[in-house]
Amino acid sequence: MSLMLKDPRKYSAVYPDANLLINQAIHDLSKNEDNSLICALIEDLLKQKQDQLLSVAYNLAPTQAIADYIWESLQEVLNSPKQDKFTKLFVLPIIIVVGSTKQISLTEQLNHAALENLLHSKKIFNNPKSNKISAALVDLDEIVKIKPSELFAWVSQNESLDLNKFSHKVIINIGEGVHLRFLVGMDIQSNDQESGFIAANFNQLGLELLQLLSSTLKNDAATVFPLPFPPCSLSEAAVVGEHHRQEISIALGLSNQVKKMRLDGNEPHIKLSSQKNNIQIEIWGSKDTSQAAEIMIWSLQRSDNFAQVCQILEDLFNDMRLMVSYYEDHHEHDAH
Repeated sequence: MSLMLKDPRKYSAVYPDANLLINQAIHDLSKNEDNSLICALIEDLLKQKQDQLLSVAYNLAPTQAIADYIWESLQEVLNSPKQDKFTKLFVLPIIIVVGSTKQISLTEQLNHAALENLLHSKKIFNNPKSNKISAALVDLDEIVKIKPSELFAWVSQNESLDLNKFSHKVIINIGEGVHLRFLVGMDIQSNDQESGFIAANFNQLGLELLQLLSSTLKNDAATVFPLPFPPCSLSEAAVVGEHHRQEISIALGLSNQVKKMRLDGNEPHIKLSSQKNNIQIEIWGSKDTSQAAEIMIWSLQRSDNFAQVCQILEDLFNDMRLMVSYYEDHHEHDAH
């Protein structure tokens, strides 16, 4: 089975023709040139705190290829600066699945010493002076409000950043919830020596990080299941974290609904459509005639790989042995 969906994200041939980044991206892609000039332009804009120009270029790019090129060049400027010494900022995305029959609150603070000791013992951290991590579980809103120019200034200062600057709040849950949080870390890197931060060793954590999270978040009135994901750059945290959250949320919701329907003898199937930057997933049962049993939405971000998202959904449907059908117009169908 291969999902037959159209990418619903819209791009307009009309764009700000005076925007330097869009024009440079069009030139580079048409001439098959490297991104050195656009990276220099982005760096200059960041130094001038011209975040709005960056935002306009990215969000009004006339094609996905141009948007991706601008995004990837921005990531290069933020994460591989040309200076000899810089601060690398990263996050560990954590998805926390919670089930409770009443409203409960979960702590947002891990044991800092235990977390740092774990990262050092597994050789993710190898330099106690330059490798730091906050034990606070920071939410998405706090990450999203960081401007690229602000992040660039932090990266460029090549000294320890106060990781306690990121505010955090308790996790409030009632019913079944899928919550996204981040552990923010840093590493001062130098071109003349090896990095003390080795992200590839994340797999060495095994169950130990899971156990630390589970014991910290434990609540007698709730079922709590944390899922830590590999580190990514702080500049990509919102995109990567939200992708994980949506994938887990849809997989969990789909599994629960399908199980319930099959127990009731109401064999489920899927109706798909894509519209207004969303993939809409409707679960219908063999006994349902007027409306879907449940509707779920995957909201596509500008930087999402549409084919990858479709593959994730296709694998889910295959694993649950679900038949898939489509609305005739995958863009315009309205929800029931």
